Amino acid sequence: MSGQRPPYLFNEFDARDVQQDRRERLQRDIAAYDGAKLLNSNLDDLVSYFVEPYRVDVPTLREDEKSGDHQEARRDVSGDPRRMGPK
Repeated sequence: MSGQRPPYLFNEFDARDVQQDRRERLQRDIAAYDGAKLLNSNLDDLVSYFVEPYRVDVPTLREDEKSGDHQEARRDVSGDPRRMGPK
């Protein structure tokens, strides 16, 4: 597992890279938009038109709704090379 990231939840992509990519794509879309149409459009409509495709909905944790569950289980780790064996 050397050199690899642990499999954390929501860690498939680097957030900074995703944000930079979306920013660049948005800038390209704005630059390619028809200038006359840009000047004659409602500002709120333009914001929605450009922002919605690139929006990132970030999950939020609701501290007041958290819960947990656990149970004990037996696991055979006798063949695990990381296990500290008897000396």
